[in-house]
Amino acid sequence: MITEFGKYLRKIRIEQGLRLYDMAKSLGRSSAWLSYVETGRKSIPVGFADEIADKYNLAEKQREELNKAASKSAKDFKLNVATDASETRINAAYALARKFEDIDDETLGEFLKILNEKT
Repeated sequence: MITEFGKYLRKIRIEQGLRLYDMAKSLGRSSAWLSYVETGRKSIPVGFADEIADKYNLAEKQREELNKAASKSAKDFKLNVATDASETRINAAYALARKFEDIDDETLGEFLKILNEKT
C-alpha cells in the first residue's frame, strides 16, 4: 500500500515530468528501492525528504508538506546523539525513547509545542 510520503513523492514526480526510474537515478538510488520507500516496504531514510526538496528545488511549503508526509509514513526513527553530548542530552533522548508509548497525547502535544517554539 502506498504511503502518504509515497503519494506526495509521486505528485512531485508527475509535476516534474519524471518517471520513477528517472527520479531514482537522479537521487543515486535504484528504482526498486525508491518504489519500496514509496509503498512503505522500506523505511524512509533520515533526511531523505530534505534531499528530495533540495534536488527538485521545492518551495518551503512543499518541503514542509513532504517532511510532514515522511513523519506520518515513518515506521521507526533513529536518533543520533553526538558522542560528545552531555549526559543530560543522552539521558533525555533515552528516556523519551523508552517511555514514548506511555506518554499521553496531551503531554506529547505540550512537549511538541515547546520544541516548536525553540526552533
